[in-house]
Amino acid sequence: MNRATIISLSLIAAIALLVPAVITDSYSMHVLIICLVFAVVASNWDLSMGHAGVFNFAHLAFFGVGAYTSGILAKLFGLSPWLGLFLGGFAAVLTSLLIGLPTLRLRGMYVAIFTFAFTQVLLSLVLIWSDLTGGSFGLSDIPPLQIGSVVFAGANKVAVYYLLLAIFLISTCAIYVVVRSSVGLAFVTLRDSQDYAVSRGISAYRYRLIAFVVSSFFTGVIGAFYAHYLEVVTVEIFGWNILSLALAMVIVGGLGTTRGPIIGAFFMTLVSEYLRSFFAYRLLLVGIILFLVLVFAPGGIDSLARSGIRRSRKLLGFFAKR
Repeated sequence: MNRATIISLSLIAAIALLVPAVITDSYSMHVLIICLVFAVVASNWDLSMGHAGVFNFAHLAFFGVGAYTSGILAKLFGLSPWLGLFLGGFAAVLTSLLIGLPTLRLRGMYVAIFTFAFTQVLLSLVLIWSDLTGGSFGLSDIPPLQIGSVVFAGANKVAVYYLLLAIFLISTCAIYVVVRSSVGLAFVTLRDSQDYAVSRGISAYRYRLIAFVVSSFFTGVIGAFYAHYLEVVTVEIFGWNILSLALAMVIVGGLGTTRGPIIGAFFMTLVSEYLRSFFAYRLLLVGIILFLVLVFAPGGIDSLARSGIRRSRKLLGFFAKR
């Protein structure tokens, strides 16, 4: 990590810490919290889909598994919600193994079809096991995360924000380390040229399974956090609306980048929230945004930003020489 990157990250962290001093109303803080939740979801999805090239449409299933696992354990069995965060992550990992072991020997659209079908199976199980999950009514009255008198839910948005920011930073750092390791290099090689990678001794099945599993852990953790924050979780978590919105976050932000999905999560969450009053057309408008990005800016917002920075530097250099 070079000096410029360290300075940039330190500046961003400082700004993030000062946000609650600027944003004081409860609604805006709630929207910011949702942005961070989906930033974790989108950045981890990009690890498997953008970096490793696995067309995985079960990623939101990991989110839902984490939410339901922690919610059920806390509400029905009295388990500590703090322990539930980790168990939600591990439940997501076990689910990713259950899907990945038979699926990742397939390629392309077959992986996408199988993983999407598995999400629908989980949705059916949630509806069938209604005694545990609450069925179509959802699981409500989930105990919140709490330390002493500090409750990380309800009106205490500042405490929620700082806890979530810590999870977000840990998740982002973990992705950064993986992407820049030899494992991350193997992911990208398999994505760009599988035949070449295999000829060099890289196991496509092994490394794609690693990407699948690693990307599921923090997705499950943040799903558990989401359930304890809202104190309710419903079957909508497995629905097409959330899936399509999360997919748009990854693509609009920029596939295969560290920053892109995070930027996309903030952008698409804010757009979706702004369009809340146009509920019937919200999914249509999200689709139009996705179409425009795919056609005119396939690299996403991150690519546009980097291109703009390069042009600005050239322009500044041009005027500096005159």
